[in-house]
Amino acid sequence: MADIAARRAIIEGATWEDRLDHSQSFTSGSRPSISIHGSPCLNQQLQESRNRTYSATNIDPAFAKQRQTTCPLIGRNTTLSPLDTTPAFFETAYFKNLVKQRGLLISDQALFNGGSTDDLVKIYSTNPKAFWNDFAESTIKMGNIKPLTGNQGQIRTNCGKVNY
Repeated sequence: MADIAARRAIIEGATWEDRLDHSQSFTSGSRPSISIHGSPCLNQQLQESRNRTYSATNIDPAFAKQRQTTCPLIGRNTTLSPLDTTPAFFETAYFKNLVKQRGLLISDQALFNGGSTDDLVKIYSTNPKAFWNDFAESTIKMGNIKPLTGNQGQIRTNCGKVNY
């Protein structure tokens, strides 16, 4: 997989590492790029979402019960969980878990919850080659994004606030 992306990136005139440095989510061709959403660089451990674990209706009950054992409803929670079952590997388990209603965060499960991205999640969960190709294409496109600077824009020191 990385070989495919690396070859495509080098053909486009930049190294794979250069392109990967700019990874974020946007479109791959005419499809939304949820392939970036499931990338290993985003699969870092995050605090579990209590709201999803305890009150979501679109969650596998066995998964919710498992999460509740490590994420108490009351009290401070410092337990971290990976976003998929294989966070150290670059593959499609993340999407397989979404199909099974085992997305850890509300924003994860939203990718497979009766919306416009359901079909793509299904494709990625059963067709790793489609995921890898879309991921490579999206990464290359993102590497070509030029940030707006000067009078046209700004690089924010805090993403949620305009620089003053």
